[in-house]
Amino acid sequence: GRITAGGVWISPDEVMLQKNAVMKAERKRAELRKLAKETGDISYLEQEEALETDVEAERIEEFLKGKYGDEQFNYLPARIRTLEKIPADESRWKQWFDEALDVIDHEEFYDDAVKKVWMCIREFNAASLAHSRALHNFLNMTPFLLRWKTKAKEYLHWYREDETLLLLAGFAELNRVPDKDFMEKWYGAIRIVIHRFPGKNLVELMTHFATLNLRPAVEFIYLWYASYKKNLDFIPRGGQVEIIYALGKLKFLPSKEFLPIWYIETEREFPRWNASMFARAMEGFSIMNFSPSSDWVQQWMAYACSQFSAMQASELAACLNSFCGIGLEPEPWLMISWVEAASTRVAEFSGSELSRLIYSFGVAKYGVTESLLRDWCEAAEMVLPSFSSHAVANIIFSFGELEFVPSSAFLTRWMANATIKMPNFTTDEMITMLQVFEALSIAPDFEFRDSWCFTAESRLEKSTPQQLAELLIGFRRLSLTPSDDLVASWFSEASNRVLTADDSEKALLAKAIHLLDLQEPESFQLASIASKITDHDALPPATSI
Repeated sequence: GRITAGGVWISPDEVMLQKNAVMKAERKRAELRKLAKETGDISYLEQEEALETDVEAERIEEFLKGKYGDEQFNYLPARIRTLEKIPADESRWKQWFDEALDVIDHEEFYDDAVKKVWMCIREFNAASLAHSRALHNFLNMTPFLLRWKTKAKEYLHWYREDETLLLLAGFAELNRVPDKDFMEKWYGAIRIVIHRFPGKNLVELMTHFATLNLRPAVEFIYLWYASYKKNLDFIPRGGQVEIIYALGKLKFLPSKEFLPIWYIETEREFPRWNASMFARAMEGFSIMNFSPSSDWVQQWMAYACSQFSAMQASELAACLNSFCGIGLEPEPWLMISWVEAASTRVAEFSGSELSRLIYSFGVAKYGVTESLLRDWCEAAEMVLPSFSSHAVANIIFSFGELEFVPSSAFLTRWMANATIKMPNFTTDEMITMLQVFEALSIAPDFEFRDSWCFTAESRLEKSTPQQLAELLIGFRRLSLTPSDDLVASWFSEASNRVLTADDSEKALLAKAIHLLDLQEPESFQLASIASKITDHDALPPATSI
């Protein structure tokens, strides 16, 4: 039997009568769904939607109310069933939220009710974007979530493995990180049941942590890894990819014990991977800034190149950007395959993808055709303002590596953006720009030169000896004569560095003085070095940004 909120005893017979009524109504709904599927007649679905699942149950509740009185009767399962019917009409949402908040404080709010109400919240959130926005506003403005977590913590240790997982899944779907106290209770519950988790649920656990950007406790990782080793044969296709991607998002470097097993399992799965899996696996390593083993990389390249044509533009970009981003150099045959797949898709790349791709082109070099670069310039020209200062600098670096001179129209737009972003460039980026301009015989416009000179003067104080020399040489590359004030400032800073500079740095400082034909002050004597340098000495090579 059961005690109601009003303190009234409902006999076992009456409880069974209630349950039988619900089961009868559910069977009727199932029959209608089956008829709709067999006949294709959607009217059966309309009948099923119109049918109140608990018509019989409500009739019995009325009987119980009549027997025990309206004020005393407050049957919790019936109230939860009202929450299970997610209202489409916005005018009824407030009533639904009020009921949810009220149910949490019900005297009979037990372990099963905790799970059911949480499921209702998840279903409301998934109903539509409007539903989700309204729900988040409700959670922000009321103590519902705090009260629910307080109740849930009382029953966590009773839950089965799937129920424990669903609690974390709900937080991931709502994108709300549980508090430390709740997670400690959750870890205590998961410790009891994780050894029974199937492979699919082990993958989901890690993806939920990644979605929440919540680094799991170390003890949990050890328990998870022990279950992972036991379930290797039951990890679903693509599950290994999701695991490494989740570890990447969490910046969680894989252990030495985990990686060899992961390499073996994924190499065995390569023939069954689809195009997106190859891209996502490499992206996971890139996010965590970790380079996988060379043997695994060779196998990845061998299989991935055959999948490039099936990849979406974003996946193509992710493959090359991730590969080059962790310091790997693609084989020539891989680049040929990639360029062939990407050549007709350049217009589909987003601004952020374009900004990273040009850097990858500079790293890869081989196979990057002039036609591809011109298509890239055409696609990137209109989105240059969205590029970061680092990405803008990398464009010129890559052009230098590829010995490619873009159109004058693109250069005009690039210089306009670079002029605006000049204060945000690093000193090395400013130096490299001019080195590439000189190598490619590109003449910067007046606005760019003026902005570069003004910014260079402000960088003298914090520059290394090599940077000081390169900044001064930059004026020669721009065919400009630095002002007397700037020269005085430069010598003042250089005199502080020359005492600790090594021989190569002193030689570079002397070269800068000689190339600009500057007169050294008496307190700064590098003439003995400068006199050995001739005008035709090569300038230092361009350095990578």
